[in-house]
Amino acid sequence: MKLLRLLLLAIILIYPGLSAMTIAQPPLPSANAFRLAGQHFQNAQQQLNYVAPLQALLSHKAQLEPNMYAQTLATHFSFVGQLPAQTTKALPAAYQTLPLDSLLLARAQATSMVIINEAHDQPAHRAYCRQLLPQLARLGYSLLAVEALNPSDTAFNQRQYPVATSGYYTCEPAMGNLLRAAAEQGYYVFGHEIRVDQEKELADFNKRQQYRDSLQAVNMLAVLRQHPGAKVVALVGYDHLAEKERSGIKRFATYLRELGQVDPLTIDQTSDYRLPASATRPMVLATAGKVPTVSGEYAGQVDLQVLHPPLTRVQGRPRWLAASMGTKALVQPIPARYVGTACLVQLYDQGEYTRQGDKAIPLDQYLTNATQKQVYLFPFASGRAVVVKYRPAKLPKG
Repeated sequence: MKLLRLLLLAIILIYPGLSAMTIAQPPLPSANAFRLAGQHFQNAQQQLNYVAPLQALLSHKAQLEPNMYAQTLATHFSFVGQLPAQTTKALPAAYQTLPLDSLLLARAQATSMVIINEAHDQPAHRAYCRQLLPQLARLGYSLLAVEALNPSDTAFNQRQYPVATSGYYTCEPAMGNLLRAAAEQGYYVFGHEIRVDQEKELADFNKRQQYRDSLQAVNMLAVLRQHPGAKVVALVGYDHLAEKERSGIKRFATYLRELGQVDPLTIDQTSDYRLPASATRPMVLATAGKVPTVSGEYAGQVDLQVLHPPLTRVQGRPRWLAASMGTKALVQPIPARYVGTACLVQLYDQGEYTRQGDKAIPLDQYLTNATQKQVYLFPFASGRAVVVKYRPAKLPKG
């Protein structure tokens, strides 16, 4: 897990703006998996193609660095609803779990900032953040800062949905639905990632890392100054929520404490521990004495550690998806011309697709196989007009 985080950080630092990237870049070496995928993700008209990055990655596996290849492939498979079975790491006897809601709300009430992290290839983390927004809104939270949202997308709060140029991870459906939900609930949504005009070449890796996090904090605080007294929820990747300097490295939350004199509530979702198969909702890690605690490398760095249920599926779709969307599945037969072949089936908001075409972000999508006769898709909201698209998705063996 730590190696993958370092790889992602190295990619973003070497190629600034990846987490909020626009794809227009110089010719890219095929040896870099993320860059290879990015070359195929959008065309010159900024239209999205979710299948092409997978085809390119699987076709060039032998030329790609294995660890970066694995992370890139997992990320792009997660975009199309293909999530691998997770190895369950049993919770040691020294720990137990506690219900989250009342504990979270009590602690969120006592501060003005909640920072929650995600693993970039786990859409369930975004779906869970979406479920927290209504509860936090009742406590007065009204801003949502999203590391993955391109700061240059200044029209998001008027448009109220993401498009292809809104970012990289924002093209994943669960992230898109988080942003839609936040906008509909009245949150002001913004990206706090380092901007192009703030980028600076630094030879030392640690200095580049700290520079990025310090500018993220500066950007966050600049927005807070425009909204005095407002409470903010921030979604970040992995280590950015660490509140204390470690091994000479300061992260986003550390700089917020220093520069903004704020004590955020920090919540980690990336623990290797999993809840039992019978669990149906996330829980907080606690000691045997029922005191919230944090295990592993984030011990002493964050406030709460949330454990998720293992991945289970209903009709081939993740159980958490239905819970987060709160809508019934749209079930329909696959058109005859697509039966017997692998397809990417995509569900779009009709209004968004009419305006944006293939620059629109699907509400839901997943890869079908040649044996399927029906699809199960989850709308963002009941009663809203939708469009279903089928795209051939023949993938080479990887």
